Amino acid sequence: MQDTRSVKVGKGKMFSATATFRPDKDWTIPFEATEEEAGLWRIVPTKDLKPGEYGVYVSGVLHDFGVDR
Repeated sequence: MQDTRSVKVGKGKMFSATATFRPDKDWTIPFEATEEEAGLWRIVPTKDLKPGEYGVYVSGVLHDFGVDR
């Protein structure tokens, strides 16, 4: 599938009280976040990113970006 973005999510029981939408731990990268000014955040991974496609999931929206080198 081209032109498709997806997020691998962890296991959960659909329609249960414990159902949550969280990316699978294998697909997450540790980061530091600081609020530069009201509503403007700086997000910095704590390790180098390999070339590929990445995303930041915020309030139900996946903001995607790529690393070329």
